[in-house]
Amino acid sequence: MSAEKQEVKIDVVVIEDDETLASSWVSFAERKGKKVDVYYNRADFLENRHKYAKDTLILINYGMNKTPNGIETAIILGKEGYIDFFMTTGLIKEWIDEYEGYRLPKNLRIFYKETDIDKIIELLQK
Repeated sequence: MSAEKQEVKIDVVVIEDDETLASSWVSFAERKGKKVDVYYNRADFLENRHKYAKDTLILINYGMNKTPNGIETAIILGKEGYIDFFMTTGLIKEWIDEYEGYRLPKNLRIFYKETDIDKIIELLQK
């Protein structure tokens, strides 16, 4: 008799290049009983995105000078029907608005690490 493979529902996916910061985000979510997967780059996540339900909360770090960056990742998620994703960045709002604003998916929420830490933690714990 073989045991059936049970799929575990992941509540939060963290995509963050900085391992220390990723560990903090994971810790905040896990304290509220959330099941979390973590990726240290967007390309690895994109290869595995099919494993996650469309309503999974996904935190994407912008990733300055990385390919793909957070906005490119968010565009892919938006086109594929994911509904609950947000991007964190250390950049300033004016930079994002001027250089990336024209491409932002409508449902992408952006949080700035300098000013929105409480909002990021709140989302990870919802």
